[in-house]
Amino acid sequence: MIKICFLGLTGSGKTCYLYAASHVLSEGIQTDFGNVSILSTSVNRNIELNRGIEAMASGEDATWPKGSDRTNVFPYDLYIGGHRRADFEIYDYRGGSLDDDTDNGQDERDELYETFENSECVVVFIDALTLMKAFSLKNEAEQTLEYRKAGRIEESVLKAKNKLNHLKLIITEACQHVRQDVPILLTITKKDILSNDELNAGIENLKYFMGILFSVDSNVTVGITAVSLGRDLASEEVNLGSRRLTGYLHLDVSRNIHIPILFPLFVGMENLEPNEKRIAQRIFNSNVIQLYRGGQIVVPMW
Repeated sequence: MIKICFLGLTGSGKTCYLYAASHVLSEGIQTDFGNVSILSTSVNRNIELNRGIEAMASGEDATWPKGSDRTNVFPYDLYIGGHRRADFEIYDYRGGSLDDDTDNGQDERDELYETFENSECVVVFIDALTLMKAFSLKNEAEQTLEYRKAGRIEESVLKAKNKLNHLKLIITEACQHVRQDVPILLTITKKDILSNDELNAGIENLKYFMGILFSVDSNVTVGITAVSLGRDLASEEVNLGSRRLTGYLHLDVSRNIHIPILFPLFVGMENLEPNEKRIAQRIFNSNVIQLYRGGQIVVPMW
């Protein structure tokens, strides 16, 4: 059983991502060397996933799902070329548990640290709104309407940096618990609010900020990818507290929605067949994910 740990503070987009990615990957993606898909193996979890994406895609009545109020485990099977290839579980940790100072929060973090020890990959979700504020990726003179909408009610620079500092603490704890060969995937969500130049600047700032993962002494393989569920989704209404979803959902692989789930799976599988390696090479090219070890870019392991 492959175990994947999803981490992210409240508002990082984990829940929305999981609903959308499960829908897209259940349909499957096609490569020249075969189809790749996943299938939920829990009836109750599948109902939850379906209801979540249906609420997000219901036209004028579309709503963002509420953040998870508890830690959830989602079991799936992976299929390659129509054949069941592996079973896996995604541990979706309640974002609020990471900065909850109650006894319950501490209990959840203790459980999280135990999960680290058995994970094949730790996927960390960081939303672009936080990066935009923390690293001042847009200045006042260059604000676009999209940025004004996304940033008007957004948290202060200090609060955004505090979020990243706290996440860095959790990642440091993860590094102390996981096996040395377990990769960490930094996933930037809501990338549609950033231009390509701003996204690249955000990635460079993030690498510097998370220096523990990118030092020359680090043996951890660190991946960086950026995903989006569509465009114009970071609306002013969300920042004002409304759950109404505005903008346009793009439920396909064009915005890297498949990477945070498929990367841990291919990393976690042993003895890939030649055709599976070819599929991996097609999916995980340098345009969708960058891998580092010891601060240097490395080629994928396939």
